Amino acid sequence: MANTFNAEEVLEIACQIERNATLFYREAAKLVMMAESKELLLQLADMEEGHESVFEEMKERTDEFDDFLSDPDSTAASYLKAIAANHVFVSDQKPEDLFHENSTVRDILRAALSAEFASIAYFQGILDNMPAGFGRDKIKEVIMEEQEHVVIINKKIIAYASR
Repeated sequence: MANTFNAEEVLEIACQIERNATLFYREAAKLVMMAESKELLLQLADMEEGHESVFEEMKERTDEFDDFLSDPDSTAASYLKAIAANHVFVSDQKPEDLFHENSTVRDILRAALSAEFASIAYFQGILDNMPAGFGRDKIKEVIMEEQEHVVIINKKIIAYASR
């Protein structure tokens, strides 16, 4: 018997990832002294808030789809649940729990980079398994913006390494 994946559950996890990312970046901004780094982290927080809005809007349409995806062997569901369970932006940890007094901006950015990669993997998993007409373009746009975050964060990590 084929298992089905509930759209509302999948999108709520996406919303939670984005809420936690916003919190992560805002709290991380409090930990850094350099104005440039604070500004970057706050900009990332604002972008993550925008992504949450996209997923919230999509959740409003979930009643149009009885089953989000057909998942005969539960692989897709297991994959998405594994990403979500091990995602920095979903865990109970706050930036101050992840870092210590000697942590650098690079340390914060490296943690953010790992979380951004996991976000992209989760959102790509949604995209790969969602029905046509449900908002694939919106998911693609979020993925592209998350990829931009990776590029921005990576450039900053490299810049800090060369100082």
